[in-house]
Amino acid sequence: MEFEIKPYGPTALLLTWYGGINEETSEYILALEQHLIEAQLPGISELVPSYNSLLISLTSQRTDKSSIISGIKSLISEVQPFRMGHSTPWIVPVCYDPSLAMDYKRAEAKTGLSFDEVVHLHSAQKYRAYCVGFLPGFTYLGLLDERISLPRLDTPRSRVPKGSVAIAGLQTGVYTCDSPGGWNIIGRTHFGFFNAYSNPPCRVRPGDTLSFKAITKEEYLSEKRPR
Repeated sequence: MEFEIKPYGPTALLLTWYGGINEETSEYILALEQHLIEAQLPGISELVPSYNSLLISLTSQRTDKSSIISGIKSLISEVQPFRMGHSTPWIVPVCYDPSLAMDYKRAEAKTGLSFDEVVHLHSAQKYRAYCVGFLPGFTYLGLLDERISLPRLDTPRSRVPKGSVAIAGLQTGVYTCDSPGGWNIIGRTHFGFFNAYSNPPCRVRPGDTLSFKAITKEEYLSEKRPR
């Protein structure tokens, strides 16, 4: 697969693949990440996969970037895509009650669908976890059914409650703590995506699959909240 490598500040390299966001590219990136972990190339301190890129953090500014780049290129021919069969499937219960769906009216106005239809389309699909970021454990999930794609809010909220299930463009995700945010809120969950005392702390990892299961408000209120 065609890609480019370029410096990303004084202590990092960024590998970027062309062709947009898709499962094939994601699988390839995760496979290369695993190869680099196993190869233990000296000078690499951290690997961060994303939709179509892999950030390679280096141990210091003195790390020989040309040596790292040569090592990466030598591994490319060995990479076999990381298939979904190796991933963990998750089911996340979500309450889509309008009292918790802060943007349900906006979702109806922007999509031309009833909110029940939005909920059905959102919960009927299996999503791929492409990357983790923004907040600890915040998982970027895709791709959404285009019929419920929603643009970000013109003005982000100063506070979005923890557990809010949200949509932005063709992505969906869950706010893992109270935070500012500009995504469209359509529900809420108690599912714990992040625990600083667990190993690993992020429960859902890139390459995993995730489905949302609609539950009633009564079920949501009776659920035990994660610590």
